[in-house]
Amino acid sequence: MRNTPPQSVAPHSSGSVNQKTTWMSESDETVYQQLPNGKWALRANANSNENIRTFRVTERTDAFVELESLNEETPQKILLVQGAFFFEDPETGEMVKGDEGHWKTGQAIRPQKRTLFKSDEGHTLQLQADGTWLGTETDQSKTVFRELSRSQDSIRLRNREQNTTIELFQGAVAIDDEEIGEFLIGHGKWVEK
Repeated sequence: MRNTPPQSVAPHSSGSVNQKTTWMSESDETVYQQLPNGKWALRANANSNENIRTFRVTERTDAFVELESLNEETPQKILLVQGAFFFEDPETGEMVKGDEGHWKTGQAIRPQKRTLFKSDEGHTLQLQADGTWLGTETDQSKTVFRELSRSQDSIRLRNREQNTTIELFQGAVAIDDEEIGEFLIGHGKWVEK
């Protein structure tokens, strides 16, 4: 695990890595802010200087920042992306979705650019001419999803046969597999063609 993030990351349309220094929930009740020493702090709001908890960076790209809490018996993982944050449930150890929110300097990917999403594992979801989304696994198996909703920062898709809902963010994919009762979080991002 490295403590300092790589600095040679190409800028992205949602702001370069170095611009991602403050993540704010929509309600402004949760703020994650980078400190001058490179660590991160959870603060009550954007005007607070009081650190409720501190974190170290475990991974950082142009699409997300992953943190791990410090000075706690059981460190907790946090994933910050444009649109939401995810946290590790202390009871189950699984990642769950927290508040919706955004990077202070971030901007959403333009809707017309959100047609192809690629996970870090190599899975893709591509918008089709009929408005459905085609999911392709690494073994080339394919699944069709229909779009449930879209916001400025995310798109929700559903496959009824597999009882699965997927939410796509710049930086993460959240998969709710109701058939096996699992909620999974992976990394991924929009590919601008």
